[in-house]
Amino acid sequence: MRHRLLSRFLDEVMKKYGSLVPLSEKDVLGRLKDVFNEDFSNRKPFINREITNYRARHQKCNFRVFYNKHMLDMDDLATLDGQNWLNDQVINMYGELIMDAVPDKVHFFNSFFHRQLVTKGYNGVKRWTKKVDLFKKSLLLIPIHLEVHWSLITVTLSNRIISFYDSQGIHFKFCVEVS
Repeated sequence: MRHRLLSRFLDEVMKKYGSLVPLSEKDVLGRLKDVFNEDFSNRKPFINREITNYRARHQKCNFRVFYNKHMLDMDDLATLDGQNWLNDQVINMYGELIMDAVPDKVHFFNSFFHRQLVTKGYNGVKRWTKKVDLFKKSLLLIPIHLEVHWSLITVTLSNRIISFYDSQGIHFKFCVEVS
């Protein structure tokens, strides 16, 4: 009975969203509690196994999100679920959305900019902004990929402030060398 109910619930999610990506364990536990008036939090391994089996039985969705020159598929979107590591496709599309929201104020550098700058120096990136007057922007955003972690450098031109943001408290002294 519970197995069929869980399967029907997963069918509803697939029908509504085209994927199980927006589904969380909390959603499933809440649905089971509503139907059976019982707490299922002690059955998380069973629930996770059922969700995994359900995903294996259903074909991968071909759902894609397009924006300007960017495309995100379901694997890219899955990186937004929970505590997953965001991939460069998601970072770059988000940066494009930010720039389009405030085009005169913000420039978002591609997620490969920092790596290219570090490995090839100025000559490796000098053409990346040839059509952009960076000094007319208020804010520059530079994503930094640190192995399996992202950080962000912001440059506020009006105040001449360079800031480094990292959710894990990492101090990365080699992101910028000033001579």
